[in-house]
Amino acid sequence: MAPSDFKTRREIAALYGHVIPYSRLKKLGMKDCVDGPPVIRRGRTVLYHVPTFERWLLGDLQPATPPSPLPSPSKKRGRPTKAEIIRRREKEGTSKAPEAFDVAGR
Repeated sequence: MAPSDFKTRREIAALYGHVIPYSRLKKLGMKDCVDGPPVIRRGRTVLYHVPTFERWLLGDLQPATPPSPLPSPSKKRGRPTKAEIIRRREKEGTSKAPEAFDVAGR
């Protein structure tokens, strides 16, 4: 692959703007977009391999499959909420408030 095979988003829009506008390329080149053409990221620059882009444009190249969601962690991370703390204390039978003071001394 020669360096001339790679074009920036603006160069692709100049070449193929009649088919796909710059704004659409910008949306398809976003980080989490999976239905766009394959891109190469170099810092903030998005590069397209022209032969691969043309295959995608003609429909010969299928878009990337969306990544499968990560399984939820079995244990919740972070601090418990106030409601969770209160529920836990009620379940354990402990309370933050002291027991009532008995005047008779019983």
